[in-house]
Amino acid sequence: MKKILSVYTLFICAGNPLSSKGQEANWFEAEGNTYYIAESCIPHSDVLFQARRGGGKLLKRATADENGRLILAGNEAFAPAFVLNTRHKNAEGIAGSGIAGFYENKEFSFSNPGASTADGVNRISWETEVAAGVDLYFEILRSVDLINYTAIGSIQAGKGTAAGIYTYEDPETAGAAYKVAIVNRDKGLRYTSKAMTPLLSGVKVYPTVIGDRFNIELAQVQASGSYKIINESGQIIQKGKLNQRHNTVGVSNLATGNYFVIVETEGQISTSKAIKM
Repeated sequence: MKKILSVYTLFICAGNPLSSKGQEANWFEAEGNTYYIAESCIPHSDVLFQARRGGGKLLKRATADENGRLILAGNEAFAPAFVLNTRHKNAEGIAGSGIAGFYENKEFSFSNPGASTADGVNRISWETEVAAGVDLYFEILRSVDLINYTAIGSIQAGKGTAAGIYTYEDPETAGAAYKVAIVNRDKGLRYTSKAMTPLLSGVKVYPTVIGDRFNIELAQVQASGSYKIINESGQIIQKGKLNQRHNTVGVSNLATGNYFVIVETEGQISTSKAIKM
């Protein structure tokens, strides 16, 4: 199976007791949202999210779960800069650690997930960027009833990589839906994507074995879109606009090897395989 590779904000409670300096806290983005995570807190204790470094307006008070963890999605009214596992006892009589953090470092981003069916294969693709030193991997989950999902494979994310595109291939299965789970190897599950159902997009990429050029045919007469050519490491090698239904793409400078062609048109994403000879 071929495998290639959405965003959350996180806060690390663990560390030294609260000081004027505090600690750095990370955040990440996924599918258009920003998420703030508090973890390594005292289980069931209160966590305060505040508007500026060291305090400021209290934006939200929430309770850590049984694992001392909390994940909250941001919005226009909730974009904290500071987080504190308060030592004040809550209604259950539980006090936190007093550890604080500043949201400064972006851990990763996850965007543009999509799934398509072509040549008897379901292809799932997404784009991600990972900060240096962050050890992420991706689990691909499949369901045939849209309720129960089972892991069918995993992909290691590159550390400190610029935005790259990852693709996973699964034999075509009728009625299948997919999700991508993003896991921090040191911290646990970060995010699970929305469900993706492969569609017959109508996009045709041919021939599959290419020389100096190949063709991209869109489904609609007046359609337009864009394409990206990526290598097996997820690097974008070439990209461009598609301004008509029938498009010829020159690839004379492309090195011999295996590639994926990702076509986006009218909100749909189609992924096809191509071999450059």
